[in-house]
Amino acid sequence: MENKKLTKALESLSKRQEYTVFQANDLAKAFGNLTTKQHKLFDFTTSYITKESKYTDEYITSFPELLKHFGLTKSGASYAYIAKAFDELRDKTQLLIHQGDDLIRTGTFDYIVYNKKTETIRFNFSKYALPYLVELKDNFYSLPLATLAVLKSKYSLILIKLWQANKFGNNPSTQIKGSLEEWQQWFFGDDKKDISAGIFKRDIITRAAEELETKLHVEIELLTRKDGRKVTGYEMTIREPQHFSPMVQEDIPFDFGEEYQ
Repeated sequence: MENKKLTKALESLSKRQEYTVFQANDLAKAFGNLTTKQHKLFDFTTSYITKESKYTDEYITSFPELLKHFGLTKSGASYAYIAKAFDELRDKTQLLIHQGDDLIRTGTFDYIVYNKKTETIRFNFSKYALPYLVELKDNFYSLPLATLAVLKSKYSLILIKLWQANKFGNNPSTQIKGSLEEWQQWFFGDDKKDISAGIFKRDIITRAAEELETKLHVEIELLTRKDGRKVTGYEMTIREPQHFSPMVQEDIPFDFGEEYQ
């Protein structure tokens, strides 16, 4: 017999800041509250994941490798920047995972270890999050790290993940549909912003779409859904050219961008 009070309590828990996950492509729509640097670090760390990855696997990178990835020079401030980015990413990628009757509170990472002597960073992904990350990489999110590095705006990085989450096989046309509230949740997470639908479309969605069109050579059509004069949502269609080959740019200079903190 279902305990209605417990069910209600768990539903309330699901509405808190941690992103609730039912299936792998939920992760591609998650973490709208990440900054540009955190998105780039998340993409870097998940690039280690393969189909054969196990939750017991440990991944090793280094401060020099990440300094190069972010286009930073060696300095105390740069080392602190990398460590802070990892700590922030760990704190802001907490999850609530639904598996049958279980509601599992976990983080994306199990641990992160910094070694001062070898300048290495060791990390692994949590037991419960890893299967979703593997499926995400395998079925939904297959763009190479070099392609993601081209994008500068955090909102462009969010849009490309939405695109991959909604993509069906090799179909060159992908549709993303959602209410105004859903689009704002995808782009802002729980960091609610008091802006009009018009400004949200102009400054967030359209700018992100324009960067994808310019740098990835795709065509994007955005339709606004309305009930009378009130904006209720958006429908976006992303069309890939017949021979889709995203522009890859080497040695991209890093800038701290609009979301640097």
